[in-house]
Amino acid sequence: MKRKNHVTALLAYLMCSLLLLGGCASATGSGSQEVTDIEEVTEHEQVVMYENSDKGIKVYELPNWEFEEQLEKDQFNVIFQSDKGKAIITVLDSIKDVEDIKNELMIGVGTSTIIEETDHYFAFESERKESIRADIYIEQQGQKVTILTFMTPLDDYEEKIESIEEFKQHIDFY
Repeated sequence: MKRKNHVTALLAYLMCSLLLLGGCASATGSGSQEVTDIEEVTEHEQVVMYENSDKGIKVYELPNWEFEEQLEKDQFNVIFQSDKGKAIITVLDSIKDVEDIKNELMIGVGTSTIIEETDHYFAFESERKESIRADIYIEQQGQKVTILTFMTPLDDYEEKIESIEEFKQHIDFY
């Protein structure tokens, strides 16, 4: 039952984010954090934008993306903001079947259409006045599940594909 609460909390957060995404332009937050905001990394010769060694996440700085906030309630979420989109990294500290996660996420988002789906990825479009596209990548890593979610207004998706792919290349899970 505790696992279901984690996914339910993620669903609630995704729904709130979908509602807020339609009206956000470049709002950023500065939530409290016990992480490294910016530090020099000599082995990669890249600047670290965000790191949390307890969860095994490192995100390197890249243009047009900013760290927004870290939330730790029922689950761990880190939010990044770009000019017209969000990236959310979620870590569930339990083993959960990928199909169960997909099903629970789809139940929680309301009326939507699945655009694309593979074993560890799916994309959907919300059926709202201001439609949002969400691309969700799910990975089982040992005793935890990482979920990487990108949300963009549907009308802006094509111009954001390159930025999304670049962001994915700037994440290290360890």
